[in-house]
Amino acid sequence: MAPFKLDIPRRSRTCCHNEERFETGEEYHSVLVEKEEEIVRRDFCAKCWPEVQKDEEIAGNTHWKGKVPEKRVEKMQDLSRDEKALELLREALAEEGGAAEEEAFVLGLYLERRRLIARRKEVPRDGALFALYEVLATEEMLIVKTIPLSQLAVKGIQLRISEKLKEEL
Repeated sequence: MAPFKLDIPRRSRTCCHNEERFETGEEYHSVLVEKEEEIVRRDFCAKCWPEVQKDEEIAGNTHWKGKVPEKRVEKMQDLSRDEKALELLREALAEEGGAAEEEAFVLGLYLERRRLIARRKEVPRDGALFALYEVLATEEMLIVKTIPLSQLAVKGIQLRISEKLKEEL
């Protein structure tokens, strides 16, 4: 089965309601609205949110609150172990196959627990469930296939990931 792809744009630079530019550190609210087999992201400032959340197109859809991050520019050798795990997640998502999907799932759980990514929605597609994650530092959206833990050889996956992290260090 080909990997499930879903294009979720990054946060817009301005509020969809009043068109004011988001500033660093400002809170915003994002909503995913499904329209004809397509998912559209709409972002609102904290001031407009109480008014627009009542709109029937917005109400009942997946939404979350975030904060506009500061820009960070880092070199690969300066990355922490968690940030390297995030890079491994991106690499696993680019590959096809069972081992890559398993590693992506475990890395997703790890990074969610470490609060580098946040689960925003679960989407069923082609008989499988996919978790939609947001990378909190960059607002990039990642899609990871959800696999029941009972179907995983967790120790083996942990060893493979650990070896890859050691190679990167």
